Amino acid sequence: RFIYVYDQYKVQKSRGYAPVPFIFSSNGRAFFLDTGFMTSVKLDRSEIALRVYTRGCPIEDTEIHIWEKGSPLKAIEEIYSVSKPCTPPLWALGPWLSANQWNSQKKVMGVLDETVKHNLPATALVVEAWADEQTFYIFNGAQYDPLPGERNFKLADFRFRDPWPDPAEMIRKLHAKGIRLILWQIPVMKCFDNSDPQPAVDIQYGSSKGYFVKNEDGSDYKIPPARWHEENVVIDFYNDEAAKWWASKREYLIKELGVDGFKTDGGEHLWGRDTFTAAGSAALTRNTFPEKYFQTSASILSEDGALFSRAGYTRSPAYSLFWVGDEDSTWEALRDNITAGLNVSISGNPFWGWDIAGFSGEIPSAELYKRSVELAVFTPIFQLHSEDPGDPVPSSERTPWNISRAYNDQSIIDYYRRFASLRMTLSPYIHRESLHAAQMGRPLTLPLFLIEKENDPEELSYMFGRGMVVSPSVDEETKIRKLILPEGEWINLWNGETYSDTVILHGNRNEVYLRKGSIIPLSIPSDESLFGTNWSQQETGLLHVGKEWPKDIGELKRTGKAKRMARIIGNEQGIIKIEWRDIQ
Repeated sequence: RFIYVYDQYKVQKSRGYAPVPFIFSSNGRAFFLDTGFMTSVKLDRSEIALRVYTRGCPIEDTEIHIWEKGSPLKAIEEIYSVSKPCTPPLWALGPWLSANQWNSQKKVMGVLDETVKHNLPATALVVEAWADEQTFYIFNGAQYDPLPGERNFKLADFRFRDPWPDPAEMIRKLHAKGIRLILWQIPVMKCFDNSDPQPAVDIQYGSSKGYFVKNEDGSDYKIPPARWHEENVVIDFYNDEAAKWWASKREYLIKELGVDGFKTDGGEHLWGRDTFTAAGSAALTRNTFPEKYFQTSASILSEDGALFSRAGYTRSPAYSLFWVGDEDSTWEALRDNITAGLNVSISGNPFWGWDIAGFSGEIPSAELYKRSVELAVFTPIFQLHSEDPGDPVPSSERTPWNISRAYNDQSIIDYYRRFASLRMTLSPYIHRESLHAAQMGRPLTLPLFLIEKENDPEELSYMFGRGMVVSPSVDEETKIRKLILPEGEWINLWNGETYSDTVILHGNRNEVYLRKGSIIPLSIPSDESLFGTNWSQQETGLLHVGKEWPKDIGELKRTGKAKRMARIIGNEQGIIKIEWRDIQ
């Protein structure tokens, strides 16, 4: 299999947006090839055959790490010590909303109105179609007097018009509802015929300074025909001055407008054998290019900001969160997305999500949508997204109100509200476990077969942090599943029953188990329901997983933030029934 960053639109299979040259075995033997070159690996029982494709370039500063750690978990810790993943801000662990067709302030405000109307939580909103599609730092429709290429715009330099008449007011309204704004980015620059003057000025200046990726003859490289963003120049982030220049153009978005992060799409743009960056041939830099792109983008974010990316390589998690790629709204794609997420999680990249119920093609069935929403509660990033198939009527949005309208089924909105609210309630637990994952090198979503070897990897069961086990249901038809729980007793989140050892699952529900005796930090709504709608992500309560109160509540009083504690006393309306008491 080839290990290189590749833009495979849908049905990725053996190709990957964010591969890592890291392999380990069940006995803990592992190796990691620290190189930017494309590699391939062939495995059999007696040997590992490794090939490095240098395209005639000398191999320098390439290291092969061989680890004999005795267990897969120890080997995984080693790759985490290399990737050094950043920890998501708390807001990034709530529900995200996104759709490519939101191409105006009016549409974004319409989304905000829908969330209020239907009483739905959201902590992030992604806008992809916001820019002029040339500079990717100027709002579409904005008027301005062009500046020399070395100078940067301030907010006051723009006279905003439709479709984005007042971005600052839009962001203020989103923030007032607790929603952070993420704007889409791409590491290319374009200049359309008869366009506004600034794109041409910037490209001319960047070219004169050597800020773009080059061809072998020194001319500016352009993305080849039939590739995404064909015939356009690519920023050379290996050139420090180019990186600073590109980032400085976007500073007003963060510092003046209050944008909270970027969806740093793309990064798979270095094609051909005669393509060069400041660090050398693209044969060496193709894979590591996304890392430089993300590092540059992250340099201008606020301390509480975040990137959300698709492409990547070994050290990309140090700068960004990820989604696992573009997929159709099918059951097969759901399985592929979860498989991809678990795969990246054991390769040093713990914070991943997917486009819930798929982003492309026909809208998902009601059952696929509900099942996906439910499962997304127990994955690192909870995010809806959809492509724009040409301003369709009806809409292709994967928002709950749009899916509800498509099927004339109010229960879809109610179902989404229920589980998005549960996600908000669990945010403190997910945040605590995210910190642990980043600090200790243990995946937030850890495939269960690495703990209990008798589990079938095809079942996709995993631990979600240290206190939960998730058994996904990713098949349309009801399928009998076998789950072998880790040592100890586990309480089912839905029915409150206690289980241990082997569990045979007959239904099509995503099953979730809580480790008995563990403490789960929660954000408790005022009505004290795990599905409550008075949302906050702040830790205000603790769930003791068991039917008895813990013996040392005094210790919790001294060390915890929470003022209340709950225990499990049964089940009610499809989830554990809990009883609360004050601990402070």
